[in-house]
Amino acid sequence: MKLEKEIILQLIDKYEKSKSFSANSQRRVILKSSDIKGYNKSYDRKHQVHDAIKLLIDQSFVSIEWQLYEENNILEKVYLNTDKLNEIYKTYDYESKHSRLEKAKADIANLKMSQQHFIIPMIKDISSCLENNKFHKFWPDDQDTRKDITNMILSLDELDEITERMYSLKYFGDSKYFEKKIKNKLVSVLKTYADTSIDEENILESYGIVKNPNELLIKGHIEIDIGHILDLSVYTYGTSINRETIKHIRNVKIVANKIITIENKAVYYEYIKTANDNELVIYLGGFFGKSTRLFLSKLNEAVDNEELLHWSDIDLGGFRIFDYLSQFIEVSPYKMSVTELISKRDYTQGLNESYCKKLQDYMKLNPNTIFEEVINYMISHSVRLEQEAFYI
Repeated sequence: MKLEKEIILQLIDKYEKSKSFSANSQRRVILKSSDIKGYNKSYDRKHQVHDAIKLLIDQSFVSIEWQLYEENNILEKVYLNTDKLNEIYKTYDYESKHSRLEKAKADIANLKMSQQHFIIPMIKDISSCLENNKFHKFWPDDQDTRKDITNMILSLDELDEITERMYSLKYFGDSKYFEKKIKNKLVSVLKTYADTSIDEENILESYGIVKNPNELLIKGHIEIDIGHILDLSVYTYGTSINRETIKHIRNVKIVANKIITIENKAVYYEYIKTANDNELVIYLGGFFGKSTRLFLSKLNEAVDNEELLHWSDIDLGGFRIFDYLSQFIEVSPYKMSVTELISKRDYTQGLNESYCKKLQDYMKLNPNTIFEEVINYMISHSVRLEQEAFYI
């Protein structure tokens, strides 16, 4: 029974992946003898296969073809009798692909509870695949995996900010399960449907799932009300604000007349060494997460006539971070023009053809980008520049 079932399930697998299944093709489903495990390795194994095949023939589940002049000796091909499929599924207690597809369609109902903006196009793609008798890479032929994906997406609606291991324990009951089993799946979903501009290292953080608890680095004259007033100007060399502090901010008062946010931590520390007293300097990191967005919303409420600047690398990542930041607060670029790029030409890095293509694609997607001039220069001279060059 074991070998007989193994052979028939090989044929079923071929059938369910073939045009015969997905497009109602009349092409026969064939299993070559060489595809049957061990058939050509020993005399005993060959005859075990023949015995198993005979049982399948007796039930009219398959038909066969022998090699020319080798009838009853060397098997050539096995053909699946598709008109017997229902009986085959019942005999071998195997769930048909049609049944599994219907379950996958039913499971979509759980996804529809998500409030994420990307869920509609995601469901549309999944549904289209299922209607064409195919599983989707994010909605596979495995109910447990679909359950994990659903669980992850629904969790995004209620996340504040949580470390990966705490997230894994809370939603999957195992502190290591997320990283080992499904983290890459969530990253792929978000990269495909949520925001293709954010790199893989930062996209989870933007949704509140962080490697380690984040802190906002800040230096300058700003007063924060968390039930009592914190005057951060007393920290001559800057300080940090953690997530819990940010959550309890009622409002802020900006005393500085210039605000600059910086992408790179090392550059932040260099900059604050010589920052003027009238500057408020903030290290944001790259594609920052929820707690930083909350702080920016409070900062935005307090902004009056202050000059707002952002400094990133003069590269594709820097432009995307600038665009991302601009969704939450209106800023102008600082040291991100052709002039600065030329001034540090000795420290520029080269670009390959693939990178230039990405820059061109970026401009097509952002036809009104403020970085058009510098991007054209980068492409024509094949250069980019990191912030650290300004401190060499």
